[in-house]
Amino acid sequence: MTGPVGATQSAYQVIVASTLANAQANIADLWDSGRAPGAECTGVAYGGPPLVSRQRCFWRVRIWDADDRVSDWSEPASWEMGLLTEADWAGEWLAVESQIEREDREAGAQWVSGTTASSSEPCAFRLMFQSGAGEGLLTIIADGKLSKLALDGRPIALPARDPNGYGDPPAIAFPLVVGPGDHILTAEVTTKTGPSGSGIGSIAAQLRVPAPSGGVMRILEGWEMRSGDQSPWTRASLREPQPHFPWPPTPARLLRRVFHLSGKPQGARLYVSALGGYRLWINGKRVGDDELQSEGAEYSRHVPYRTYDVTALLREGDNAIGALVGDGFYASYQSPDGRYAYGPAPRRLRLSIESRDAAGAMEGVATDQNWRHASSPILMSEIYAGEDQDLRLWPQRWTEPGFDDGDW
Repeated sequence: MTGPVGATQSAYQVIVASTLANAQANIADLWDSGRAPGAECTGVAYGGPPLVSRQRCFWRVRIWDADDRVSDWSEPASWEMGLLTEADWAGEWLAVESQIEREDREAGAQWVSGTTASSSEPCAFRLMFQSGAGEGLLTIIADGKLSKLALDGRPIALPARDPNGYGDPPAIAFPLVVGPGDHILTAEVTTKTGPSGSGIGSIAAQLRVPAPSGGVMRILEGWEMRSGDQSPWTRASLREPQPHFPWPPTPARLLRRVFHLSGKPQGARLYVSALGGYRLWINGKRVGDDELQSEGAEYSRHVPYRTYDVTALLREGDNAIGALVGDGFYASYQSPDGRYAYGPAPRRLRLSIESRDAAGAMEGVATDQNWRHASSPILMSEIYAGEDQDLRLWPQRWTEPGFDDGDW
């Protein structure tokens, strides 16, 4: 039906069918709105019987104009239901972190404080410890400004921060190299005004170093403080309650899994959700072209997921799926209360692929203990502050079946 410019819709009819053939024959075996008066052309709610997970529905529409002339039926269109209940999901939530990152996080960090005579005077902290030889890591933040940091009297360079940067900075991770024996770690913090003009300085830190007897140890306690260069060192006070410790961003991780399909896929869906940002590949080709997934949400109530038609990406025989998972919205250190403000650590990934062959048999893969993972060249993936990556470190063809992931 065609009409003059300014023509208006006076009524519509929507039919919904369970098969394409029924829709083409105008057999509304799911729902028929009947002739409905009105000019609504969007947001018309389906009014048929309840639908189930994975169900595909086919629909057509026609309209009447102000002169009661009716249009032809539209070409059939379709929608597909997602996974409506927890029982419909396959796969486990996979933790997206390295073992050492997990052990650091589980060990935690501890806030301590000290006072000075005046808020114009910095507060000094020191930690005396013994270690073996090797590499360590100091993760530290100050409530105030960390103005000096040194190991055994040798200054540790502090990063510059853009004064116009968005949000509060996270804790900073400083790689250290220590020899066997005794060491002294010192820090100086600008203070905030306390009672009667005194100064209050606070730090929180975790020191990971080789243990003298072998292995790794994480040191949280034992900090001392003093006011000025001449006053004696005294034990720093433990802050109660302990404030949130804003963990710094950690590298995104690569995850992969090889799986076998015995028949040529005739229809396949990938269902994916992540607590973090993600990208996916199947057999070397990107799944979709959307970015910034998973989108921001109130994760304690709702975790977003996506469905992709991946029929064209799969093949009979061996297939490989690869995932890149970073901090995204969920683990953003610039969230209101720092990293993991929206929910508990760590970053996580859950997905499944359901593939049907010509006979209707279903095969697929889901997240389980057979996945392999490794650190990625994306060293920081902060939704607001951007991304740092080392392009030299990308493994070649890691999203394809023949890749050797033996050292993952």
